[in-house]
Amino acid sequence: MARAKSKSEQVEVVASTSPQPETVSEEKTATSVETEPNSEESVASEQPYRVVVCAYAGTEDLVRKVWEKMLDEPIHILVVPEGEVDMHNIATEMIADSTISDTFVVVKPNTVPCSRISLAELNVPVVYVDKAGKEHYSHRLPMPFDKNILVDVFGSADYPANDVDDEAFLRLYAEHAQYRPMQVSHYFGNYVTVVLRGNPCPAVIAEGIARRKFLSANAVGFKAAEKFVEALLSK
Repeated sequence: MARAKSKSEQVEVVASTSPQPETVSEEKTATSVETEPNSEESVASEQPYRVVVCAYAGTEDLVRKVWEKMLDEPIHILVVPEGEVDMHNIATEMIADSTISDTFVVVKPNTVPCSRISLAELNVPVVYVDKAGKEHYSHRLPMPFDKNILVDVFGSADYPANDVDDEAFLRLYAEHAQYRPMQVSHYFGNYVTVVLRGNPCPAVIAEGIARRKFLSANAVGFKAAEKFVEALLSK
């Protein structure tokens, strides 16, 4: 005749055969913690770029390094050959590029920030004033764009079908955007230092990096200023 189990033995059997939600919960929690960063990275990688920075071939690593140090915003580097950059063509390409935000900023080569900069500051429209006081809408400084306004510009009756130069295109865009750009210059204020020669004054470059928002150079000027950018801005 089988012996009846005591109450303590019955409790042991129930405890060993019943499910243990605590263990399952911990395993599920651990799994979710492990997969969550991957999910965040995937979402972040799908966010469209709001800043497009052009860089001459061979300078893109240094330009990227400085921008990533100074701006808390992912940037898209567009490598371009030396010479004048056609902003009209770049804007046309950006409209069709789904990796670029509907509102975005383009910076022509080679321009780098000399201090911490915000996305809001990059979105302030500017017009460059030369030594003679003439305004230039085509410049190397940050230019904000809206894809919807660009479509309106390209479809407008006053848009020239052929031989569009950057100055005319950017002036027309400003008219359609209905903004009044802020005047900036190498010759006044503290917005930009411009380097266009291969033998610039080192003191001018050093002071510009120390006191102004941007250093802007053509291909020749950037080769002369590159060592200053490397030493004073990238580290």
